[in-house]
Amino acid sequence: MQFEELKKEIQDFGIKTIRKDENSYFEAVVVKDRLEQLTRKLEGIFGPPVWPSEKELSAKISSIVENFGGIRDGQTLYLWQEKDFYIFAMLWPWSDCVNITLKIGRE
Repeated sequence: MQFEELKKEIQDFGIKTIRKDENSYFEAVVVKDRLEQLTRKLEGIFGPPVWPSEKELSAKISSIVENFGGIRDGQTLYLWQEKDFYIFAMLWPWSDCVNITLKIGRE
């Protein structure tokens, strides 16, 4: 999976504002109206989310996502791993029930 390709594919899903667009991190605000389509796209790339889950996240994964704000109840985490290389996507719904922060990173 190429990080730059992932960022390009995601930008067609109702992005309202791009907050950061760096070599290893992308953050944007997306509109909830496009959430179902975005979720299908993320699941097609990453598979099912690793959070929420009944299982605890490993210390390594927890450490990685904590560097980007962590993951809490009500949020979603997708993860792709190859050896010690990780790419993740997090969805953080806003309390306004309209917007969602999308964070994509690699470590």
